[in-house]
Amino acid sequence: YINDIVNCSQLAHFVLFADDTNIFVTGNSEAEVFSKANIVLQDINLYMLSNQIHINIEKCVYMHFRPKLNHNEQKTCARAKVIGSEKHLYLNRNKLKKTNMVRYLGIIIDENLNWEGHLQYLEQKLNSSIVTIKRVKKFIPPEHYSKLYHSLFISHLTYGISAWGSVSNNKLKPIFNIQKRCIRLLFGKKLNFDHAEYYKTCARTRSIDEHLTPKDYVLEHTKPLFTEFKLLTVHNLHKLFLLNEVFKIKKYRYPIPLYILLKRSPESMRNYLNNNISIPRYNLEASRQQFLYCGTTIWNKFNNKTAQFNTNFLSDLSTSSCMAKNRFKKFLLDIQSSGHPQLWECHNHSF
Repeated sequence: YINDIVNCSQLAHFVLFADDTNIFVTGNSEAEVFSKANIVLQDINLYMLSNQIHINIEKCVYMHFRPKLNHNEQKTCARAKVIGSEKHLYLNRNKLKKTNMVRYLGIIIDENLNWEGHLQYLEQKLNSSIVTIKRVKKFIPPEHYSKLYHSLFISHLTYGISAWGSVSNNKLKPIFNIQKRCIRLLFGKKLNFDHAEYYKTCARTRSIDEHLTPKDYVLEHTKPLFTEFKLLTVHNLHKLFLLNEVFKIKKYRYPIPLYILLKRSPESMRNYLNNNISIPRYNLEASRQQFLYCGTTIWNKFNNKTAQFNTNFLSDLSTSSCMAKNRFKKFLLDIQSSGHPQLWECHNHSF
């Protein structure tokens, strides 16, 4: 019943989802942004009074997105700041709280747009999932461990991965380590510190050979386990979801704004069998982590790679979504399992 709130002001862009409202205000300077935002908040307050709706001020926060600060702007000492230079937002004479990160639809968005806040939250979530798996693992038959892995671990790992999965490998390393830990726990053939049997110290529970053999603290290699059970790493899961989503957008032409942005490249116009997409030009490295740039880049690489072997099924997009996803996964599994049978190599996560 508040869908018409988008008409209360022309200075902002409104994004509504159920009872969650996000308002975006842009400007060429900090003073202009805060001035516009306060005007928008005044219009929202009038809208609320006219419709007899109350806003919970304690839940209202704002976040300031801006370019990197220069040397003078980085001065945080109180003596270096001019009195009264700090700007604030007010709603019905109540000062709104400023935050450096906010949760929107299960995704943590920070003011620097580097996904560090979400990655930290995801680490805690995945570690909590491993604890849950430890508790229920002994009640589940081994043939159902794969379902346990996908339901309690992968469901959290892949949520929103198309957005945050394009971060650098250095930032993904803690997530990948947690994933390998879960793989060893469920599918490993060697006991480690996550298995309850590893801590059995009673003499009656161990054989003489086990008493005489020194404990091996080296962790089991996970690459053979990923290959045996046909599981993708977090790096390749990101590529799988990108390929699958771009395929659905081009096949069903929905959502329309994204379909319009996925334009065919000039060479694909001359050859109908070539289904490459024009890659947007971005100079900033942060801009190259967007869905549009990563999706088109991965799509073109996959399209060119399969065209070399005359197995390009993307020329007419007639393949069903389910079959296309299976082919994407098989292609990524082949790349992931190539090279050394036990050690991870750089080309296992790229093509």
